[in-house]
Amino acid sequence: MPRLVGRRSNGSLYVLSAFIVAIAFAGVLRYSGVINIQNLVEQTKIRFHKSSLPAEFSIANLLDKQISA
Repeated sequence: MPRLVGRRSNGSLYVLSAFIVAIAFAGVLRYSGVINIQNLVEQTKIRFHKSSLPAEFSIANLLDKQISA
């Protein structure tokens, strides 16, 4: 019977493999047209500019008051 002394789990290898599979799956979805990255970026920009935050919370205002963001 083989001895398993000194054998380690390959957890980082499993995480790397899952990451590669996730990237490949996202690539397939992108190629098939399910995900439209350019449209997603544009929608995010529009939502960011239409946010309902008051002007007193803007980064420029915080920098003027010497408050770190």
